[in-house]
Amino acid sequence: MFLHITIKLLLGFVGLLIITKMLGKTQFSQVTPFDFISAIFLGEVVGSALYDEKASVLTLLYSLFLWGLLMLAVKMLGQRSLKIRGWIDGRPSIVIRNGRIILRELKKNTI
Repeated sequence: MFLHITIKLLLGFVGLLIITKMLGKTQFSQVTPFDFISAIFLGEVVGSALYDEKASVLTLLYSLFLWGLLMLAVKMLGQRSLKIRGWIDGRPSIVIRNGRIILRELKKNTI
């Protein structure tokens, strides 16, 4: 049992490390909501596979591979299309222009 958990944990750790490196560098301040949710999901996949006795090592590897592939596809689409990038990552909102606060943008962003 402990050997099985150890193998799953090591493979999950290596898989998350590879996916993180594959997706590239971002600063913490540049993490989009999509990236944040993706990171939570990846952690959940590994955590579920670790503690679920029915989940095999192959299931964990397949889940990590498929999620990494989906993330890479979304990232590549975002690099090719400004519309898709804006939809996934969001667009910046200018809340101060020429020294004036734009109340409409503050309300729109619930600030």
